[in-house]
Amino acid sequence: MIGTHSRVYQPRHVGTVGQRIEVRLTCERIIRIVGVPQGYWDTGVIYLHICKDAEGNHYLYKGAGKFLKEGQTGTVRATVVSHKEYNGQPQTKINRPTVRLQ
Repeated sequence: MIGTHSRVYQPRHVGTVGQRIEVRLTCERIIRIVGVPQGYWDTGVIYLHICKDAEGNHYLYKGAGKFLKEGQTGTVRATVVSHKEYNGQPQTKINRPTVRLQ
C-alpha cells in the first residue's frame, strides 16, 4: 500500500505589524456592514473580507474599496495592521491591499 503524506499546518499570525507582505489568498466570505463612518469620508457601507492562504492562515481586510470577490483567489500585497484571535484561531488584519488576479 502506498502511503500518502499530508502536511498538517498549524494556523498562525503572519508577518509583523507594519510589515508589507505578499501572499496568495482566497476570499472565503464577505460581510457587508452598514452605517460605519470611515474617517473624513463616509460611504455608509464597508465590507469585511475573510480570507485564507494555502496554509490555513486567516486574514481580515475591512474597507469600502474593491478587493477579492467571494471564492476568488489572487496574490495580495498588503500591510499587516494587527494580530488577533477569534474562537481560538489566529487572524492577521491587513490594509492598503493591492491585488493581482491569476
